[in-house]
Amino acid sequence: MPIIDTWDCEHQRVIRLVWGRLPPHVQRHLNHVRFTEGQHARKAYASAGVSDVDIRRLPPTTDGSIGILAHELGHIAGDHIRRVNAGEISEQEAEREADAYARHWGFGRELDARRDWIGR
Repeated sequence: MPIIDTWDCEHQRVIRLVWGRLPPHVQRHLNHVRFTEGQHARKAYASAGVSDVDIRRLPPTTDGSIGILAHELGHIAGDHIRRVNAGEISEQEAEREADAYARHWGFGRELDARRDWIGR
């Protein structure tokens, strides 16, 4: 189980829903992830670092919230901070790849709800 460092009960609930649906090998790969409360989120919703997801606010729908967190975990799984900084992939490629990871893990419906809520 990842480290959940947030007092927001709804955020905790959504984190556990996402985590419980990840395939076991993905859970093992991402077991070092820390979820924190939105002080450092670069975006309005959430942002992924090297090994953390900083949550600022989540959509009012559970599916949209799950989609956002699954997408951010896709960034961590894809090592996007390092790869973008090294010039290996563009930010747009990182966004597409994070969605591809989340869809592969079974979060397609939730990614669609995320897109409907945030407009991309």
